[in-house]
Amino acid sequence: MSWVVTSYLLAETVATVLVGKFGDLFGRKVIFQISAVVFITGSFLCGLATNMTLLIVWRGLQGIGAGGLMVTSMALIADVIRCASAASTRARSGPCSASPPSSARSSAVCSPTT
Repeated sequence: MSWVVTSYLLAETVATVLVGKFGDLFGRKVIFQISAVVFITGSFLCGLATNMTLLIVWRGLQGIGAGGLMVTSMALIADVIRCASAASTRARSGPCSASPPSSARSSAVCSPTT
């Protein structure tokens, strides 16, 4: 069972470094879209896994997509937000990404319009 988590984290760690470089070379938007497709495909295949070996392999694929999503999402946000407001925007969005909104009050606080 620990290999399921290990394969995800190992693939995510490796993908984080590689996808950062690929984003610089080929464009962040394209790499973000590819990472999303890889992550969703890995999630779908994890649901179809019939044994533990397949689950470990598909979790690795899911980890590759997650590593790409993590790096490119932060890079895209940094491209969009001006430097003057970047710190306050990250401070507001940090707690929202750490835990999902569980009430109407927290989702109102985490909305980008506030």
